[in-house]
Amino acid sequence: MTDIKMAEDRPRDIHYKDGVYDVSLIFGWLDSGKKPSGLRVHVAETAKPTNFAQSTGSIQKTWSTFEEATEEGKKFATGLISTWPKRKENPEIEAG
Repeated sequence: MTDIKMAEDRPRDIHYKDGVYDVSLIFGWLDSGKKPSGLRVHVAETAKPTNFAQSTGSIQKTWSTFEEATEEGKKFATGLISTWPKRKENPEIEAG
């Protein structure tokens, strides 16, 4: 996994590479921005970003910190990536 960087256009979202995949952790905030209240994880093949991509639905949860939400987002991304080949062939297969 490459270094995590904050998105320039949305500074509280995170984008990173995991092997041949681009991963985005997109956060939603209800409070004054101290901890996220929602998360969407998006994974795409770096070489073919418009060919096949997978996203989670909206994950709503009360996290205690931004770091905790980030770690959970990484786990969801790992689940999407680990089942990628099977889901690419059969979209009915659930992630991770």
